[in-house]
Amino acid sequence: AAALKRHAENHAMKADVFDWCDNNMKKFRSMDAAAAAIAGKLVMVTFRTARDWIGDWKKLRSASKP
Repeated sequence: AAALKRHAENHAMKADVFDWCDNNMKKFRSMDAAAAAIAGKLVMVTFRTARDWIGDWKKLRSASKP
């Protein structure tokens, strides 16, 4: 329970990135390009973190959807 409270801000930022990906990923040719657009702008995370979160987002989507 303490960990959930301590990381609540990160979970909220990740949810924001997932929402952003739902609406904007089609505009980018690669996950790296999308991560570069997110990192430090949409949420205050590094490129690597943004790239990991986009990877997590992709894993949750069906293979038939972009």
